Amino acid sequence: MLRDDLPLPMRRDCLIRYFKCLCMIEPLFPMTTSPNPPIFVWYNAFNPHQDSSQHNIHLEKASVLFNLGAFGSHIALSCDLTTLQGQRIAINALHDAAYWFLILTHEAEKASATIDLTISCAQILR
Repeated sequence: MLRDDLPLPMRRDCLIRYFKCLCMIEPLFPMTTSPNPPIFVWYNAFNPHQDSSQHNIHLEKASVLFNLGAFGSHIALSCDLTTLQGQRIAINALHDAAYWFLILTHEAEKASATIDLTISCAQILR
């Protein structure tokens, strides 16, 4: 999903499309009653050969929102701040990151499966 060979804006756009897909399928798979809920696989960032899986769509959405906020911050940091255009892009990217982190605080209320996605930890990011 997150290919390193794509530019940051394209990687961000892929995550936005994935987040929209998660929002669309969420009502179709009630996680508590579905006999075959979707499985979300996560890979270890430090050791990509290790992975884990889980069925919590809210946790998956929260992780996507966190990554979207991180991409916004990364895009802002990669801008050329010596030009007016670079400054505008950086400001827009930081506004975008703040938006995704705000949405993350709402999703964290539903996810709350891990200590790092509690509401208080998500609010620190805003």
